[in-house]
Order: sequence, then C-alpha cells, then structure tokens
Amino acid sequence: MRMFPAVIIGLILFGFAARADDYGVDAPHEHLSSVSDPVFDQKIRDYILAHPEIIVEALREAKKQELASRSEAARETLKSHRRELLDDPASPIAGNPRGDVTIVEFFDYRCPFCKRVEPALKALLKED
Repeated sequence: MRMFPAVIIGLILFGFAARADDYGVDAPHEHLSSVSDPVFDQKIRDYILAHPEIIVEALREAKKQELASRSEAARETLKSHRRELLDDPASPIAGNPRGDVTIVEFFDYRCPFCKRVEPALKALLKED
C-alpha cells in the first residue's frame, strides 16, 4: 500500500488548517477562498494533475468510511429498538418460537428483491 499519496493529502489538509488558523478561521471551509495563497494552491493543483489516482483513492476511502458509518448507525438503531423487534406479541412468527436464532425480516410485498429472498428464508426455516 502506498503511503505517499496519503501523506501528501494529509499535508495538504494540514496546510489548509494552518493557513486557516493564521487568518483566525476555526477550520477549513468557505472562508479559505478569500485568504488563498496562489503559490500553495498551484502546487496542490499541479500535484493532483500529475497524480490523479490520489483522487480516486481518496474517493474510495471516503466511500468506505461512509459505509462503515452507515453500518454503525444501523447497528445502533437495531440495538435501540431490539425489544420492539424481538418481543412484539403482534409480530408473526414462523418456525420454532423458542428457537436460538431469530431472523427479523423487513420487506415490501411489491419489492422484487424481497420476493427473491423468500426461498432462502424458507430454506433456513427448514434447516433449523
């Protein structure tokens, strides 16, 4: 794994933060355009144009972090609603109601993907 692009991006971001601090700005944001250093900006532009792969790498990392964040948020939501999901007496139950595994299914009758999952769920119920 190449560390150089990550180091350059870090230095670029550090440079933005340092410049922002020099001008009394709390964090890099829209105010930086009014305190821009043309030489610094040109060096960043030249580097990015010479190494466009760092943009792709940065976008992949951002996507990975976003997915991880969403996954964590979903886990927290499920934890906070665990009792409602597992102990609702009005929820239909298939299979062994005292089984050691509980599957909670979220579906839409009109959803083609939900319909495709049905055979797999039936097979799981037969197995255990």
